[in-house]
Amino acid sequence: SKYLRKLIRIFFVTPTSGVKLLTRIKYSRLIYVVSHKYMEISQNIVVFVF
Repeated sequence: SKYLRKLIRIFFVTPTSGVKLLTRIKYSRLIYVVSHKYMEISQNIVVFVF
């Protein structure tokens, strides 16, 4: 969660110029994949714990 928040902060802080924009697009894809996996894992943990 802390790691994901850091990624999101990097994504929003990154300036929108040229190469940085491409990096931002890559980050958004990474954030999507990571958050999707994180949600899956957390759901599994919730099912496992309760």
